[in-house]
Amino acid sequence: MSFNSLKKVKVNPGKPNVEVDISVFTEEEGSKIVFREPKAADLFPDTNMNMKIQFPEFPDAMLYQLSLLSKCYVRQHDDPAELNIFRELGNIARHNKDAFFHIVSTFLGAFPTADLDEKVKEAKNA
Repeated sequence: MSFNSLKKVKVNPGKPNVEVDISVFTEEEGSKIVFREPKAADLFPDTNMNMKIQFPEFPDAMLYQLSLLSKCYVRQHDDPAELNIFRELGNIARHNKDAFFHIVSTFLGAFPTADLDEKVKEAKNA
């Protein structure tokens, strides 16, 4: 394979954003949060000490999911400038596991990462 072959690789158009309906948890009609498809770099874990300090009871796998969701969150025009989506999602996970699992399962249903997660682990251990 030559460099010219690499240049011929087609750009993947990606998947459309997914809107997660959270109305049942907010009791407000039309409440939703929006996520984009993860990029390759988003899939590599980057849990850090700050994440562990904020949520010491969360296992690394959960911090990874929070990190992935945070990276893929699509900011909305009415979001406050100081929004820390990692902290907000972590607080949802801490205080309403049903809402958190609904968000995670909807995200993973739209953007399955199981095969990719295993490949990332293999690459990390190589």
